[in-house]
Amino acid sequence: MIENLALFGIPLANATPFLSFPVLGMAILSCILIYLAVLLIGQLRQIAALEHLQKIELKNLVERSELRLKAINLELISERGAWRGLRKFEIQKKVIEDTARSICSFYLVPHDGKPLPSFRPGQFLTFHLDIPNNPDTVRCYSLSNDPNDSEAYRVSIKKIPAPKDKPDLSPGLSSNYFHSLSEGTFLDIEAPAGDFYLDIEKDNPVVLIGGGIGLTPVYSMLSYIIGTNPDRETWFFYGVRNGDEHIWKEELNQFRSHPNIHIIICYSNPNETDKYEIDYDVKGRVSVSLIKEKLLINGNNYEFYLCGPPPMMKSIISDLDNWAVPTEHVHYEAFGSASIVKEEQATHLANNETYEIEFVRSGKTLLWDGGDKNIWNFAQKHGLILPKGCGAGNCGQCKTAIRAGNVQYPKKPSKRIEQGSCLTCCSVPKGDLKLDA
Repeated sequence: MIENLALFGIPLANATPFLSFPVLGMAILSCILIYLAVLLIGQLRQIAALEHLQKIELKNLVERSELRLKAINLELISERGAWRGLRKFEIQKKVIEDTARSICSFYLVPHDGKPLPSFRPGQFLTFHLDIPNNPDTVRCYSLSNDPNDSEAYRVSIKKIPAPKDKPDLSPGLSSNYFHSLSEGTFLDIEAPAGDFYLDIEKDNPVVLIGGGIGLTPVYSMLSYIIGTNPDRETWFFYGVRNGDEHIWKEELNQFRSHPNIHIIICYSNPNETDKYEIDYDVKGRVSVSLIKEKLLINGNNYEFYLCGPPPMMKSIISDLDNWAVPTEHVHYEAFGSASIVKEEQATHLANNETYEIEFVRSGKTLLWDGGDKNIWNFAQKHGLILPKGCGAGNCGQCKTAIRAGNVQYPKKPSKRIEQGSCLTCCSVPKGDLKLDA
């Protein structure tokens, strides 16, 4: 071929392009194959990524289904074993929980030997106590153990002394009575109840806050999370004055072993023997500023559950509102007869309008001016004696029939009330009111 080209006077150098045709073809073919390989690898990566996402979605679906099944199972066990009216329980065991010997846990087992129904973490028991000179005293105490514990209920009760500034006043009636009871004593108890409880169907991050003996319902929530879903991001803030009041220290330290469970202990006034970073983590009170510091992200991502003394509750609820945490993400319960109401809500309810409240059976018509926090206090101030139990809208002992008019509740009571009745311990009139009292 080359010789033929030379015969026609074509320089051999010009023959080089003709010689490179096979090489060029191979180069083009290689580029095409590389391009196809890149496309194929890209498609394989997309398929792998899609499969990975599908696996994650399937895993999340399974986890949500498991949570839902656990919730349904807990609800079925609760409803199947729940009882109407009163049921006798025996104090199986008493345990002093703090070095100050002011908090005692009571382990309660059913006297009839039948299965113990579960409960929602955060709920309470209602006790009908036969206290000398105060028969059928009704009080509610939060359950402090894991709902999955099937052997006994546990309530942990702080003995309330007389106020320091008013030593002549009587100490807490029911709490001191409880502390005087011995193992083997029988008690009349209503089934677990209350609307303050952990939403166990969710898997979103939660912040649990307990102040003093208000620890009990949120400790039950924490115990449930540890036992059923320890991977759920959980922040647990517990505030007390010092180590004398710190209960379940060993258990809380054991919970720290779970990477997604964060325990923050706050001492507002540590003793000299209390050791920083051993007994407690923060010197000071539980506050929203502390919570912000620990969480480092917007509080909208969290569900908040809190229980404690009124000053702490009022401060935290107000600050959470200022932090723009949605109202539906904040769940709380104030122990005792405390009522925690947002400032704007309280202003709305105490609008200085005057209403007539007629107490039919007492034969009195009185003028409500918005100066009392509830109807029961208003009646007591005017010398009327109305029935009362827990004073927090939990037990229903103050239920009174409404003959005319309507009431409103600064905070929704836990006890379900049928139409035509009200709980005087936690309601205020909505206008002129006539009560069968």
